[in-house]
Amino acid sequence: MVVKLSNNVRSSLRTEVLSGSTTILLPVGHGARFPALGAGEYFYATIEDAAGNYEIVRVTARATDTLTATRGAEGTTARTFAAGSTIEMRVTAASVLDAAQDAADTVDLAQFSVTASAAEINILDGALLSTAELNILDGVTASTAEINILDGVTASTAEINILDGVTASTAEINILDGVTATTAEINKLAGTPAGLTATELGYVDGVTSSIQTQLDAKQPLDADLTAIAALSTGGLIVRTGAGTAVVREVVPGTGITVTNGIGISGNPTVAADLASQAEAQAGTDTTKLMTPLRVAQAIAVEAIGIGQTWQNVSGSRSAGTSYQNTTGRPIMVSITSINDGTYQVSSNNSTWIDVGSTQNTIRSGCQFIVPQAWYYRLSGTTVLTWAELR
Repeated sequence: MVVKLSNNVRSSLRTEVLSGSTTILLPVGHGARFPALGAGEYFYATIEDAAGNYEIVRVTARATDTLTATRGAEGTTARTFAAGSTIEMRVTAASVLDAAQDAADTVDLAQFSVTASAAEINILDGALLSTAELNILDGVTASTAEINILDGVTASTAEINILDGVTASTAEINILDGVTATTAEINKLAGTPAGLTATELGYVDGVTSSIQTQLDAKQPLDADLTAIAALSTGGLIVRTGAGTAVVREVVPGTGITVTNGIGISGNPTVAADLASQAEAQAGTDTTKLMTPLRVAQAIAVEAIGIGQTWQNVSGSRSAGTSYQNTTGRPIMVSITSINDGTYQVSSNNSTWIDVGSTQNTIRSGCQFIVPQAWYYRLSGTTVLTWAELR
């Protein structure tokens, strides 16, 4: 920070300046009366009104006729000033002290034959080096960039001295950047072949036991492994002979479905396409598989006597009346009668088929099967007994 001084600089306020404002407007063209300010430069000015009230401000920037200032400098109080109030650069205590400090900070090193720039000398600002430590640099021929490589190095003098006489290039030394190995671990590399590359060393990264021991434990190459390696499609590998292998897959058949037959997406699964009870009873599908349960159900629906019992229905049957089999299965009817009559069945209760007869006064009987939903009757005779297997 550098204070700027100038003689006989005086102007006035173009507009009122409030106590909290940091912007001061000068009359047009009056800004040039005040010093131009660069980065870190400033000057002090005093504002005074007609009543003798004044305030010292620290101006930190000037843009044409506009000043930017820090209010209430040097113990004065920021106040509101009317337009036309005076603003001028006066000698103040702070301006004198700041100018003296700036002069003390500026030393002409040319008389000491110093050729370093101010920026280079400022590098030593705050340095805790001793004279002896600085003298170490006496005669150093390294460039600034080379010395800067040591920036942030925490190695001791003894550790840095290890590099004394090192012929490795910067690139070679940079290989160690980020290495966490100890000196003892790095020393294990002593005696390695000169042509050994970082890529070759990388091959053993993560190895935790003897490489030869691991190789000895592997299965030796043989004709079977070669045959497997030659396969080009996915599927189930089958050894068909010594040194020969093929890829197979599980394929579906009649009534069988296969999922993931080549096993790539998981284990192959085989499922049977089973017939429903209705399909088993219908007996028309040639692609469905039958379980013992479905076979029993189909037989039970169509067979006579399985799961059925003889029942005396004489009290609810009479000659000349037709009856329908609504049991869902075939039934057997056994009737004994006397006098002329005919035993009949019909699929539609209209067209009848004779399955037996009785004549005159002879007592006779007849047994016949009635399919599901068919009709049956005894016409023109007298019923003696009527039983049904149902």
